[in-house]
Amino acid sequence: MSQTDGPAEPPARSPSSRPWQFSLRSLLILMTLWALVCPWLNEDVFAAMALFSLVYVVLLVMVVLIREAAATEAHDPESPVLLVSVPSEAEATVIVDFLGHGGIRATAVGGYTAGFRAEAPGWVTVYVARQHLDQAKALLAEVET
Repeated sequence: MSQTDGPAEPPARSPSSRPWQFSLRSLLILMTLWALVCPWLNEDVFAAMALFSLVYVVLLVMVVLIREAAATEAHDPESPVLLVSVPSEAEATVIVDFLGHGGIRATAVGGYTAGFRAEAPGWVTVYVARQHLDQAKALLAEVET
């Protein structure tokens, strides 16, 4: 069995490290440039710049929302993390059932490609909730010894 550790824990964010600070600065720069350039623009250029500004603001909002969602996901105790990768669906099923008897809910992903049913080789990965990762590793270590 080939065991793979889950992703490294992200560093804790300090209260002063807010992802939207950079976005606000760049938005202020855009607004300042817009105010300086507007009086000298003809109608076509003005319309193009207005559209560009609108798209830019929408993209900034999307970036902030995605960053916040990723930060929340990284600290969510229920988010799935990789426990182990194995070469067959049968082996993954045994691990999932074993963890289930130990009170840990686990999920196997990739069974169809591992069994060549999709005509592509692959490994089956077993995921557990972040809060149960250490307990699941301990259970697997007991079985391997």
